[in-house]
Amino acid sequence: MDHAVCARCLAEGVLPDGCVRHPGHQVVAAWLYDERVACVVQALKFGARPGLARTYADRVAGRLPARLLHSVILTSVPLHAARLRERGYDQAARLGEALADVTGAPFVPRLLRRVRATRAQSGLGSAERRDNVRGAFVVEHPAWVRGRRVLVVDDVLTTGATMTECLGVLRSAGARTHGAVLAWAS
Repeated sequence: MDHAVCARCLAEGVLPDGCVRHPGHQVVAAWLYDERVACVVQALKFGARPGLARTYADRVAGRLPARLLHSVILTSVPLHAARLRERGYDQAARLGEALADVTGAPFVPRLLRRVRATRAQSGLGSAERRDNVRGAFVVEHPAWVRGRRVLVVDDVLTTGATMTECLGVLRSAGARTHGAVLAWAS
């Protein structure tokens, strides 16, 4: 994948390529989601293989424009505490940490907080996904992000609902936002 897609257009069901209407909602993906990538994502997310984040962070970093990495802080889409206890680790945070190691940009965990548990997004339609995550995230320390460039990391961009919600709350706190994921399920 050679360019970013707009998570907000994706969430609204509009063609996400080449959007100039929604600055701050651009998301770079290392791959398009296919069977091979699905195996990697499933192993990272559900297969107790958090070390895969380190293996593929170079690929994500290689897709990021150099200008984006200047003065950026990294954070990740957070899991709810109950899901974190169930899984034992947060795959998006592991990917964010690994991306920080590769790029030299600081990773700030818990910059975003999931304030309520949500249903798993898989199996939900686009509108259901938007409703499911609406109001689920807050910026823990708004003063930390005001005027800063923040890159939000996640494993997969599907309908764009989760990423759009995270980018939106950060933008409301005054951040300049972007996203990065392992794969876009186009």
